[in-house]
Amino acid sequence: MSFVLNDVYSALPEDASNNTLSYEVTEGESVEIEGNRLVAVKAGEAKLKVSAAGEDAYNKTFDIVVKKGKYSILNDYTITDKWEQPTIVDAPTGEGWETQEATGTYARIYTPITVIEDEFFGNVIKFTGKGSDNSGQGTATGGGHIMKHIPLNELSENKDYKLAGWVKIDTLDTVSNGQKARVDIKLFGYKVEDGKIVVSTTTYAAKVETGNIQNNGWVYVETAAVNLDALAGYDGLKVEIASWNLQNNMIGYAANIHLVEQEEVKLISWDVNNAGKTVELSNGSELQITATTVPSAATLPTLTYTSSDEEIATVSTTGLIKVGTKEGTATITITDGTTTKTITVIVDLVAEDVEISEEAVE
Repeated sequence: MSFVLNDVYSALPEDASNNTLSYEVTEGESVEIEGNRLVAVKAGEAKLKVSAAGEDAYNKTFDIVVKKGKYSILNDYTITDKWEQPTIVDAPTGEGWETQEATGTYARIYTPITVIEDEFFGNVIKFTGKGSDNSGQGTATGGGHIMKHIPLNELSENKDYKLAGWVKIDTLDTVSNGQKARVDIKLFGYKVEDGKIVVSTTTYAAKVETGNIQNNGWVYVETAAVNLDALAGYDGLKVEIASWNLQNNMIGYAANIHLVEQEEVKLISWDVNNAGKTVELSNGSELQITATTVPSAATLPTLTYTSSDEEIATVSTTGLIKVGTKEGTATITITDGTTTKTITVIVDLVAEDVEISEEAVE
């Protein structure tokens, strides 16, 4: 992505003698200046120095953050399918955006959005009029709601993803149930069962609601991270962009919607073999505790291992359990300081056979 510097930065007042600006990247390698454009090169952070020349020289430094975006086709807002909820004749292909019409308790009609040209972002989505009515008070028409389905095989395995982008609301009204107008971007897991879309529960859903940003210009928003391992059994990711407002004069926008692949995979949970079970050990036997994470690519936290009775069983700092010097039951505790797992160990010491020679008896 790139943008024209003079479209973003300007000197005030416009008739000042030193209104010519110069630009310099003073720190970082994530962006470069090419002519009059600032070009994103790679994910990372950088600092951009903007200076005004002349007797009253003035400069200001801006922090620039470049995120690792994926699936840029999200910004092609072509509507290729329109279907009635909840029936879908054919499974989504992911080739284009879709709209839907719904009936029932939350009756609403989703109409095709308008795509306009923005000098900074290029193509952006524009929502006008009423949006989706989530108060069950009838049909809300003239708003906007579009979605796109991305098959998992088009994404990297064992990665976390956030849905991110920019939204803007020019007019903001309070709806009848006290909520504010907003533009939502949402990310879910989806699968197709019997010709119908089944969306993941809120356990796997991530969304951001941008309700209180009236007339503040473009605002960057991103969802919480969703891990593909956590969506086992689903076919892909469902992206939704929607406006929510009952008023006729709501104007909202969404731009540069993209998936951001996270450098670090967020840990959902960890476990150990034999957790919550009882194991029996005898003379000279031992058991190695092995820890696993969900997702598998996440970093295992530091674990500590303790025994309730080291005379019965000991456990090393790496989770190796060994039989002690007496029989009985001991509890092995494994914890990261927040989550705790236990293993019950029963030790049965079997008397060893002793051979006594006839010569020793004499």
